[in-house]
Amino acid sequence: MSDLKKKSTGKRILSWFLSLTMTVTLPQILPELQPVVNAAENEQVSGATATATVSDRVQVSVDSQVVELVLYDKGIYEGSVTLPAGSYNGILLINGTANGTETSLILEEDTMVFFRLKDGALYNSVTDSLVHTAALVGNFAGIQFVDESGSQYNLGTWNPEDGNAELSYLGGGLYSRTFYFQPLETELSLAEGYKVAFDDSWDYSLGNGGANIDVTLPAETDSMTVFVDEINQQVWDDIRTPHFESVHNNGNISRAPFTTVISLIGTVRSGDSDWDTRLTGYEFRPVSDTLYVYSQVLQGGTYRQYVMTSTL
Repeated sequence: MSDLKKKSTGKRILSWFLSLTMTVTLPQILPELQPVVNAAENEQVSGATATATVSDRVQVSVDSQVVELVLYDKGIYEGSVTLPAGSYNGILLINGTANGTETSLILEEDTMVFFRLKDGALYNSVTDSLVHTAALVGNFAGIQFVDESGSQYNLGTWNPEDGNAELSYLGGGLYSRTFYFQPLETELSLAEGYKVAFDDSWDYSLGNGGANIDVTLPAETDSMTVFVDEINQQVWDDIRTPHFESVHNNGNISRAPFTTVISLIGTVRSGDSDWDTRLTGYEFRPVSDTLYVYSQVLQGGTYRQYVMTSTL
């Protein structure tokens, strides 16, 4: 993977289409509006039946549609599409060419289907257990949770079936949610720690190994973001994970992990308000506590781009 701090601008892209992949490694100091590399190195992503590099375009052909799969951590590609009831055969395409890697599924109703390329094999969320429900579980005594409208709600004590505790699925085996609550008057340690439970039961859960995750919330804290990599069996939160610094002309700014927005700006937007800092759709995706990824298919040409940070 390419380090944004060490590369500079202006490399000509020779292929007509190139999947642009960039990474930001944290908690290293992240340059604000500094030149970055415009194409990833050809790091191999290999498996038993399919091989791709980070600069390849990976897709699935299904039901006369072509679904883009985006890159996540450790060579995992994933994408989704909603399909009506019926029988389907998903065919893997790498740079538009099928290599014989396929996956089959049968739907009884309209369903959002996720396709994942992992370790050279192609999977789907109907036939294979790719996507779960994921809930934050623990004893949250002393915390008054509030939703986006300011209404109060509670989380059940160690209840994996609590719908109020569910995280959102981000793709690539990743789950996350920011829980908001009334600002704490004093420091608060969760009495028994917490875990993340899957599929509304205790059959499968993640914590600190087999133990609960201990966390202490500082006074005046009013939110906690939980970030889970189910594939690699990791659970993070923005309380325990160190902040990183972004560099500005008038000094460094401390940034929170997971909730800081890192965006691409410049002619890499191909005329789509190239330098408008308010434009959305060019954000890097966090894929771990130390890595953000951005992917885009570009026509052949020369591009100039920078990264910028902002906080939600």
